[in-house]
Amino acid sequence: MPVKTSFYFISLLMLCLSSTAGAANGALIYEQNCMACHGEGVAGAPRVGEADAWKERLSKGIDAMVTIVIEGVQGYSGAMPPRGGNPDLSDEQIRAAVQYMLEQLP
Repeated sequence: MPVKTSFYFISLLMLCLSSTAGAANGALIYEQNCMACHGEGVAGAPRVGEADAWKERLSKGIDAMVTIVIEGVQGYSGAMPPRGGNPDLSDEQIRAAVQYMLEQLP
């Protein structure tokens, strides 16, 4: 393989790998940031996998759910701290975690 072609191939491969590595991993974000509350239902958090607990939230749509996580909310049944309590989470990471939790519903 000529050097110029090898360079382009390696550059393209590195770009693909860095894009994949940088993409938000909903499962990992959930495990590191959300599971403490959403795994056990702490502070009124809907438990992952319990469809009835998510019913009202689902009716508002994923965008509304992501906004609540970003901004935080104090509700009658509990609280969600802004950015799930981790100010370092990006909007993309939050969306990925919410999507992951929704994918766990039956």
